[in-house]
Amino acid sequence: GAEHDAKEDNEDTGTTDQEGEEKEVDEDRLPDEEKAALQWERYRARNRSLIVDVFEGQLRSQLTCCKCGTTSSTFEPFRSLSVPIPSNHVDRVTLKVVFFPLPFSMQKGEERQQLTRYSVTVPKSSTVQRVERALGSRLPVPMSSVLLAEVYRSRIHRYLDTNLALSDVRAEDQLFAYEILQSATDLVQYQERHAPARQRKERTEEINKQPQTRVLLIQAMHRRVVDVCRSDGCTWAQRREVFGLPFVMSAASSWTYATLHDMLMLHARRFLKQPRHPQREAERRRLAAAA
Repeated sequence: GAEHDAKEDNEDTGTTDQEGEEKEVDEDRLPDEEKAALQWERYRARNRSLIVDVFEGQLRSQLTCCKCGTTSSTFEPFRSLSVPIPSNHVDRVTLKVVFFPLPFSMQKGEERQQLTRYSVTVPKSSTVQRVERALGSRLPVPMSSVLLAEVYRSRIHRYLDTNLALSDVRAEDQLFAYEILQSATDLVQYQERHAPARQRKERTEEINKQPQTRVLLIQAMHRRVVDVCRSDGCTWAQRREVFGLPFVMSAASSWTYATLHDMLMLHARRFLKQPRHPQREAERRRLAAAA
C-alpha cells in the first residue's frame, strides 16, 4: 500500500526510483517539443479514454517579454476550439455618403446640383482611408478638398480621421463629404466672384487691410422655434430645436459679419425656396385660372 502510493506520487511529480532519488525535471529548460510531449503523456495517464484519444488535443500559448525578449510557453488540453472563418461577404460593409459640394464650381463657376448620394463597399476591417480611396474615383473634386463628417440628430457629431477604424462607424450612420476651400487665396477669389455685387468694394478694402488672412472652418445648423405644450396642458411655451442637415464651409478671418452672412446664405440657398419673379407668378396664376 505505502509503496504503491509512493510510486504513484513519483509518476505525478516526474521523479524516478532508479539509481536512487533524482531531482524533479525542470520543464522550463526543456524545448517546447519535449515539454509538450511530457505534459501530454502526463495528462493521458490521468485521463485514459477513447474520447481523449479522438476528440482532444493540446494548445500552446506563448508569451514574449517586450523588454528582454524571453519567451515562455504553456500547454493546455482542449476538446473544442473556436477559429474565425474569413468571408468576403461578412467582412464587407456598404456605407452611404452624401456629397455636399460648393454652391458653384471653383474653376468654371457653374452652379452645382444640390446633393448627391454615393454608396461605397469596403472591407469592414479597414479604415476611413479606404473609404476616401473609393470616393476619390467617383467624386467630381479631389479628396484633398473634401472633409468627411458624421452627422447625428442634425448636428455634426465628429470629423472622420483617416486612420479611424471602420468598426467604429455603423452602416446606418449619416456620413457627409463636404467640399471646402483650404487656400486663403482661393477662398477670397471665390467670395469675390459669387458674393453680392453691392458689397464687393467694401470686402476688397477690408481684405487689403488684413494681408495675413487665415482660413476658418464654420459649422452651420438650422434652427426653428416650435410651440410646446406645458405639463399643465393649458399653457404653451416656445423653444428652439435643430432640424435638417448641417453643413460646413470655409471662412476668411478678414471677412466682416455682413460678408459671413452673405456666404452662409450662399451655401444655404439650396435649402431655401427662391422668391418667384412677379411677372412669372402672375402668368402662373393666369394659366392656373384658365385651366
